Amino acid sequence: MALTRNSLLNALKSFTPDVGAAVRRFPLASLIALTFTLLHLFEINKVFGLSGDAWMRVSFGLGTAFLWSLATSLYAERHHWSVPKRTLIELAGFAVVALFFAQPVLFALQPQLVFLSAGISVGLAAYVRVKDASNAAFWQFNHHLWLGAGLSLVGALLFAGGLSLIVETLELLFEVDFPGSTHEKIWTVAFGLIAPLNWLSLTPQDFAETAHEGEQDEFTSRAVAVIVKYILAPLLLVYTAILYAYAVKIAIDGMLPKGRLGPMVLAYGALMTLTVLLAWPARMVSGPLVTVFWRHWFWLILGPVALLFLAVYQRIDQYGLTDERYIVTLAGLWLAFLAIWFLLRGGVRDLRVLPASLAVALFLASFGPWGAVGVSVRSQTAQLAALLERQGRLKDGRIVVPDTAKLLPRPEGRRAASILRYLERNHSLHTLEGWFDAAENSPFQPGSSTAKTSKAILKAIGAPAGAHVLTEAEHLNFTATRPVSLQVSAFDAVIGPLAVKRQATNVTLEVENGGKLSVDFENNVLTVRLGDGRTLLFDVAATAREALVLKPPAKPSDQGSDPRVPLRVFARGADDGSVLVIENMWGRVSDEFVEVRLLRGWLLIKGN
Repeated sequence: MALTRNSLLNALKSFTPDVGAAVRRFPLASLIALTFTLLHLFEINKVFGLSGDAWMRVSFGLGTAFLWSLATSLYAERHHWSVPKRTLIELAGFAVVALFFAQPVLFALQPQLVFLSAGISVGLAAYVRVKDASNAAFWQFNHHLWLGAGLSLVGALLFAGGLSLIVETLELLFEVDFPGSTHEKIWTVAFGLIAPLNWLSLTPQDFAETAHEGEQDEFTSRAVAVIVKYILAPLLLVYTAILYAYAVKIAIDGMLPKGRLGPMVLAYGALMTLTVLLAWPARMVSGPLVTVFWRHWFWLILGPVALLFLAVYQRIDQYGLTDERYIVTLAGLWLAFLAIWFLLRGGVRDLRVLPASLAVALFLASFGPWGAVGVSVRSQTAQLAALLERQGRLKDGRIVVPDTAKLLPRPEGRRAASILRYLERNHSLHTLEGWFDAAENSPFQPGSSTAKTSKAILKAIGAPAGAHVLTEAEHLNFTATRPVSLQVSAFDAVIGPLAVKRQATNVTLEVENGGKLSVDFENNVLTVRLGDGRTLLFDVAATAREALVLKPPAKPSDQGSDPRVPLRVFARGADDGSVLVIENMWGRVSDEFVEVRLLRGWLLIKGN
């Protein structure tokens, strides 16, 4: 039988009926997905010589435009807009997105926050300015929407993984020579085009369909209820108890929480709010734990939020605001807002408040002088100014060149380099230009690259050559390779070899003469309690920073100049000269924290 043109088209449609409907329903969003895929397939960044930062902004900009188009389309469908009106609003949004992402410095833009805000708005769009929208309808729509997104990602993963496996098999068995970028292009098509189009095809069209409250019969809703009942709610309640117990420990010890508590509380808060949304349909029939969780979650979250603020306060007080600390603080304020809102609203709890408030907060934080970048740049600039003023290098807002060639101390130099790196990364070195107005050789020369300007500023403020920036945590692995000369007879006791791990508490050591000593090692401080009642404290944090730059010789011929002799740390606040000699030390060091996980060495103790 002859294959007619119509039968061919019908055959093609039978393979992708849902995708075709999605393209007709969301034409501009589909076009953006196609554009994103083509730009990456043909590596337009290399054609036009785009920097990594510019290419990242192009990618995030297209992703944000896709989400904006989808959200606008859903809003337009719900409110029965005409096609021309809907298209005009979508195009206007594209123009704003393009302006934002093309001028990140002007708008102090944080692209990731704009993208996240746009993503959250997709689930809200059809329920904005809808007075009679019920929690049941809102929950059901988002259940189907995000389930479709998850299934689309799984489908793209299977597609790309299967094709990549086929390519590998053909190369192995038939020696077919595929281009080196074949796998990259496969995954680009899978996640740049197939996943978005599948998601569009699975996007629900019924905005009034409601979720059944009570025992869940539908398969996916029942699966969600089971996960909430047996996993999420019990785990969150246990974790809540742990955080409150830690709060009691802080109150008893009289010390602030550790700075890295922030990410843990953030993860807890995010999972808490997600569980609140997931638990809604079966909240009263999933057992006592879920019922208690649903009725009191906004009370439970107040304590961890207080811990979050205490933890982030330490870092801000010591190092000022950065993007990350701004976001942690913003998340704490959002969680506190939710708790207070639901406390005040009593039994009337609109689920839309949770994602809507987060979307607004992220959007406002993504740009402007009040945003994450704007506030953090001003804070870091103030930190650098205070540092230089203490060192006599800045006076009345002008750089001061000292009479001698004395450099900044290494810790202050490293801190200054870290701040400059932050300003350079956010294209904000120009905030320092006024400091050099009266300088003979200003670092801000016309045509000078950003990296060159940053190095010139470091030189102008007197930072030592070894003041490198630790943009991420670096591994510390120090091992002494040369002996140290000490007059052992000057000490009353030599104890060792000693090996102590991080968070070691009340480790009792027997010594040869029958005595005992107790050792703690927490927060980089080795506490030694001697049998005569004395307590010696050895703070190894500063020593760890110095050890990080001690590298083994590059050539065997340079072994004689190897600087890695055992490190010495004197007892803090002790007048007797007791010393800890460190032969090996392992851990992590960043510009903001030190974490020594293991040290080995000897204790040289002097008597009273």
